[in-house]
Amino acid sequence: MRHVFIVLTFSGTLMSWLIKMRYPAGGYCHVSLALDENLERMYSFGRKGTYNAFNAGFIREDLDKGVFRIKDVRSRVYSMQVTDEQYRSLLGTLEGFERDRDEYRFDIVGLLLRVVSPRFNLARDKHYYCSRFVGELLRDSGSADLPVDPRLMHPTMFSDLKGMRLLHEGSLRVYRAKRHEKIAV
Repeated sequence: MRHVFIVLTFSGTLMSWLIKMRYPAGGYCHVSLALDENLERMYSFGRKGTYNAFNAGFIREDLDKGVFRIKDVRSRVYSMQVTDEQYRSLLGTLEGFERDRDEYRFDIVGLLLRVVSPRFNLARDKHYYCSRFVGELLRDSGSADLPVDPRLMHPTMFSDLKGMRLLHEGSLRVYRAKRHEKIAV
């Protein structure tokens, strides 16, 4: 058995406030999948740089760069147990995304339409936003049964998936500092 980590965040950027206005109850507007508890191998669909939300796509997130570097991001970090086979499936899919990263696009149209209507389900091949990406990874690997189609997932819906164990809620910087303290001991 292995563990993967689901990271929900709210950065306070204009885009995150726009999403939060539509989904105020959850408070988290971005979701990432990490393969390690230190969040050094964390993946999602989001902005590629710090300031331009429209320059976005498949990303390997780095807590020392971009929005994470300039903002103290609010977060929830969950652990989810998966089988070795499910982990290999996730890893293989992520390797395919990394290899073919230029073929994938951030689905800004789909995301904005979801903000307008939570039931809107735009099916565009190779176009993703964060919750669709993480949802499809978990569903296709057999790691989770989703309550709705991945295109209809909202980041806070991941916290209700079976087998999720909350490791941290609060500042992502605090989580990271605690992880580094554990490693040093």
